[in-house]
Formats: sequence, structure tokens, C-alpha cells
Amino acid sequence: MSILANGREIAPVRKLIAAVVGTVATFVILFGAGMTSWTIVALGAALLALAIALVAVNAVRTGARAWVTGQAHVHLVSEPPPRTPSAAASCRSCWTRRDCRRAR
Repeated sequence: MSILANGREIAPVRKLIAAVVGTVATFVILFGAGMTSWTIVALGAALLALAIALVAVNAVRTGARAWVTGQAHVHLVSEPPPRTPSAAASCRSCWTRRDCRRAR
């Protein structure tokens, strides 16, 4: 289980994909260095950056949640939407309209 600095866990599928892409990227970098083809080395480096970004983006998207304690005062509440006769008719799992949860 990998936990980031913000206390959030990295999804197992994301870790697996990042590991596979990172392994392929390392192979491409070494393959390109052996061929002395710097274009292939650059492609491998881009893949390695992608593998690192897969984990880093998770850290950015799931930042720490801010919880605020205290009290609130409600200034305005809108009226509930009007009930239609079709709302009770669409509920087929109920025996009576009074028992139907959707009709309320």
C-alpha cells in the first residue's frame, strides 16, 4: 500500500500501469543508449516522465480535504418542486401511494 504525503492512497491499477510504463521506458532508454540513438532515448525519457506523472497527478487531484467546524445560519430555502400525479403512478413496487417513497 502506497500512501502519499497528504495521507491519500494511490489506486492499485494506477500503480501497476505506472510500473509497467516505467519499466518499458527504462528499457527504451537503455535500448536507445546502446544504439546511440538519442531520439529513442528522448522517447524513453518521455515515457518515464509519463509514468512519474501517473502517480503525481493522483497526488494533485486528491489533495487534503479542508474541514471547517462551526455553526451556520440558513438565510433562504427554496420551495420543494410540485408533486405530479405521474410520480405516484411511476412507482410500481409499492402497494399503496402512501407507502411509496418516490411520491413524497
